[in-house]
Amino acid sequence: MKHRIFAICVLVAGFAATTRAQVQALPPAQAPGTFTIKCNPDRVTYPFSATQSIWTYVCTTDGTINGVAFNGLTFSQTGISSASETKSWGVIVGSLVNGSMVFFQFQAVAHKTSSSSNAATVSYKIVGGTGIASGISGSGNCNETDALGKGSEMACVGAYATR
Repeated sequence: MKHRIFAICVLVAGFAATTRAQVQALPPAQAPGTFTIKCNPDRVTYPFSATQSIWTYVCTTDGTINGVAFNGLTFSQTGISSASETKSWGVIVGSLVNGSMVFFQFQAVAHKTSSSSNAATVSYKIVGGTGIASGISGSGNCNETDALGKGSEMACVGAYATR
């Protein structure tokens, strides 16, 4: 009889612990949204081979984090180009007007649409932040149009969660 009671207690305790763990493991609700990003022409471009380059440039966005606007975005990326396509990847540091920071990783594939423009798809992942963005995570996608030498514009959709 003692063994049965002990076994039942173990089962109930295990079920309670599993239920609590499942409730605690639920991710926070994500804030979905659409936003645009407008980028200046490349601030620095360095081709280190016939097909590989690095770039850095600054952008603005109408996106917000918990209602706080971005002061700006700084992109740093590297990529491999062919005659018809450029594959690139890099990081974005976003500064909010209150001094908080948001850090992103991204990948993009751009195709030439004419001799003076490209169209790209961009996937991004939010990997961290400081201040009000501490513990932030999220992801999204953008469609980019680029007038070569004149900057670019991205239409984006994504979601994020903060702790």
